Amino acid sequence: MTRVMAWRRRARGGSVVARLLLVALVPMAATVHLGWRDMRREQRTVAAADELRDLVGFEHRVAATSAPVFIEYLAHIGLATIDGMGVDRSLATELTGIDYERVYLENMAELDLVLHELAVADGDVALDDGRSLGTELARIEADLTLVRAATENRVGDPAVVGHLVIDLESVLARALRSARSVYDSSAVATDLKRFRAESTSLTWVLQTAGDSAQALLSSVIVPGPHELAVAKANAAHDQAVAQFAGLLPEETSTTLGLVTRAAPDALPFISSTSFRTSRVDGTDGVVAFDPARARAASALVLDEVDYLGYLGSWAVTYYNDVTSTVEARAAAARSSLEQTMIALWAMVIVVVALVLMTARSMLRPLLRLGRRAAAIGSGELALDPLPVRGPSVLRSLTRTMNAMHETLQQVDRQAQALAAGRLDDACLAEPSPGQLGASISSSVERLARMTAELQASEERSSAIVSCATVAIWTVDDQGRIASANATAERVLALPAAAQLGNELGTWLRTVRGECEVARADGSHVWLDVDHTEVQTSGGRLVTVLAEDITERREFERRLAHQARSDALTGLPNRFAVLERLAQLSESGESAAVLFIDVDGFKSVNDTRGHATGDQVLVDIAHRLQSELRTGSMVARLGGDEFVVVATDLPDEHAVMQLGRRLIERVEQPYRFDDALFGLSASVGVATMLPGDAPLDVIHRADAAVYQAKDLGRARVEVFDQEFQTRVEQRAQMEMAMRDAIGAGAVEMYLQPIFDLVDGRPVGAEALARWNRPGVGFVSPAEFVAVAESSSLIIDLTRSMLYAACDRIAAWKRDDPACSLRLAVNLSGRHLIDGDLIGDLVEVLSVTGADPRLLELELTETQLLADLEPAREVLETVRAMGITVAVDDFGTGFSSMAYLRQLSVDVIKVDRSFVSGAGLDGFDATAIDAMVNFGRVLGVHVVAEGIETEAQLAFVKAHGCSRGQGFLLGHPLPIADTEAVLFGRRPTDQGSPLSAHAPTVTPDDARLVR
Repeated sequence: MTRVMAWRRRARGGSVVARLLLVALVPMAATVHLGWRDMRREQRTVAAADELRDLVGFEHRVAATSAPVFIEYLAHIGLATIDGMGVDRSLATELTGIDYERVYLENMAELDLVLHELAVADGDVALDDGRSLGTELARIEADLTLVRAATENRVGDPAVVGHLVIDLESVLARALRSARSVYDSSAVATDLKRFRAESTSLTWVLQTAGDSAQALLSSVIVPGPHELAVAKANAAHDQAVAQFAGLLPEETSTTLGLVTRAAPDALPFISSTSFRTSRVDGTDGVVAFDPARARAASALVLDEVDYLGYLGSWAVTYYNDVTSTVEARAAAARSSLEQTMIALWAMVIVVVALVLMTARSMLRPLLRLGRRAAAIGSGELALDPLPVRGPSVLRSLTRTMNAMHETLQQVDRQAQALAAGRLDDACLAEPSPGQLGASISSSVERLARMTAELQASEERSSAIVSCATVAIWTVDDQGRIASANATAERVLALPAAAQLGNELGTWLRTVRGECEVARADGSHVWLDVDHTEVQTSGGRLVTVLAEDITERREFERRLAHQARSDALTGLPNRFAVLERLAQLSESGESAAVLFIDVDGFKSVNDTRGHATGDQVLVDIAHRLQSELRTGSMVARLGGDEFVVVATDLPDEHAVMQLGRRLIERVEQPYRFDDALFGLSASVGVATMLPGDAPLDVIHRADAAVYQAKDLGRARVEVFDQEFQTRVEQRAQMEMAMRDAIGAGAVEMYLQPIFDLVDGRPVGAEALARWNRPGVGFVSPAEFVAVAESSSLIIDLTRSMLYAACDRIAAWKRDDPACSLRLAVNLSGRHLIDGDLIGDLVEVLSVTGADPRLLELELTETQLLADLEPAREVLETVRAMGITVAVDDFGTGFSSMAYLRQLSVDVIKVDRSFVSGAGLDGFDATAIDAMVNFGRVLGVHVVAEGIETEAQLAFVKAHGCSRGQGFLLGHPLPIADTEAVLFGRRPTDQGSPLSAHAPTVTPDDARLVR
């Protein structure tokens, strides 16, 4: 029994420590969670910065090859040309002023070094054909060894050298594309993203500088006219430099300008001279140089080599600065990460240490007291006094225990002396507590005094029990309470005298485990109860111990409530909804799930602030609750989305009526801060059938909400079998479209745009057309909607940008004076969520298109949805020289007030404002307002959807400067529309415009937009 009691005391002591740890773990867990979140964010920042640093370093090493490659190319071509003419190399050096052999030898080591460094550092970069960059560089270095051997043996071939340089440039370009394709720019900090666009543009600058140098070298060594080739190469380089400078900060752009001013201008020399050869002695193949021209040409070549060196040195400085910036950001993130980790671990250690110190200061004295009481109770008195430690209450209790122990020892000594008859024992002379008496001659008096001492000891033991923090009852074998300590009085809110003699079962349902007890004052407490049976001479006694765990139960209840409740509205949350639906599914009950999405709530947050938005959500929650019957559940999933689970509706008609009532409640006006405004809602309904998975029902109702929004919002839509079929067809179309975009099966058609004043074409709009195998041409409205609802819209837009810029570059190659602009429709998701700037820089660099001929069209609804982010991106787009147009103008209602904040170049009046022109009762006020708005902004106003002569006359009369529509030209394949734009097809008779605006009718009506 002694071992059992000791084990119970240790268990109770352990439980004290466990509870202290539990209380400390709640704030510690919250702190660890917040610290862990900060650590994850810093880790992502470090990883993104390291990845950007590695990519910039790779681009740096690729750029470092540019100048050495060209110089070696120059040396090989020069030596091969001299050897092919049969001229002595030293004589050629004297005539031209260029020692090609010395240039070749001095540059050889530098080229070998940069190629070796590139192969060592980046040899594992995978190319698009599965090979590695290191394998390709090894192959090129072997070819370079053969070329060098041929040059040193004076049998060099310029064509072989040219092919080798082209092969090397192709491998490096593929390696750059491969490295950039796996780079995720979304994780990089916003202030570092500009380095991506700058680095890509710098690659274009270095490439065009090499092209310009090659064109100059060709003009020197190859007979024939070279003015046009050199002019095009110089123009491409100037365009690349201008675009790159536009992306750079002002100070960096200034240093770049100082370098690019050193670029030589060879056109005056090429235009004023021609390549002349003559026979020296009548022997074929011997060519005489014009010394004056050779020296002038050589000076230009040397200037070009110097310029490439300056540009390469500037690029090295630029990449070093970028690398330093990125490494500094990564270092700062690592430092922040380390500090966060140190602070987190320090906090955890401090909390655990405080808990252990507290437990040690309280637990050890309590255990000592328990062991001492047990020892005294078992008759062990030969013990040392207990050390007085711990809190003041425990110190006082310990001093009392020591005093009691000392007294018992003294009485025990006296009793032993009396029992042994040692009347002369010195201990009998000591004063005994409780006035043991002056005479111990009478054994009765001695026993009486000893009994008194024992009673005093019992009182002290009773005091210890009374001060215990747990309720203690002793119960006889009839179940009646024999004693109750002070804690038992507090637990039951009843004096001990009122408890004695009553059955303990009146209040406690059990004597082991947790139970709820009704107190005398009407309140309730939770107790953790245990008991021990003791056999005494007077019969069996049961000691019942109970600990008050009300606070712990309440804490657990609050945690359970928080796990199933929305913190803002107090409604059940997503977890509670899924739990309820799972219960219904298991029980076989059917239910209706109504998914409610508030229409226009985002504008409340944007215009009135999130505090007002939160109040609106609370108000909506109350309105929805007031409309439901008992037994139905309304919950908030998050944001402006709510769910109602109704089990008492007889049929679909009743569900639809409930959905309409909920919409009516949401549509009632809201008033906050003396402002009155309105909202609406869309409702999707799905039926919960036995065996249904809860998430599937939620997803079906969510899909019905999207259908309600697509059909005009503020309505109720039910998910049925027909709807399921449409969802499956939409999913099939998305998969087919993904394959079509990847295979390039989505084609670009063009619709011409005309100047309504002189009738000349001023450009065209690029439109996507998809001829789906087995189906035919799919309506653009259908497949674009599918793309918008998924990530495909960014891929589709990117493919249209490539196709459009490719046509712009072709137009410029055919006619350098071409000014026709090509417009591409841009998705709002690409503008906000995608890397639009990076995509534009890449497509312009790859295609060489003039950005001034590219126009991006965005609907005003897309622009107004994210006004501030859109403005920042569009400012960068316009700085690149690209035109920005607002499509479907007039459909955004309040757009004129907001569009003043955006920098746009063109507004396109929506076809809905043009379609009624010429009809009775047509009101031209809207078009007049839009035209006047365009004049105020100083932009072009384009009328869309012109289909009749009356509409054409109307928009011209009301000031629209440009127009497009079926009357002027249908969307057609590229070749057919270019025939109209460039006048390569005869003008159709009866054209509504002048002879400069022919109308082309498509053969297939399915191509109509």
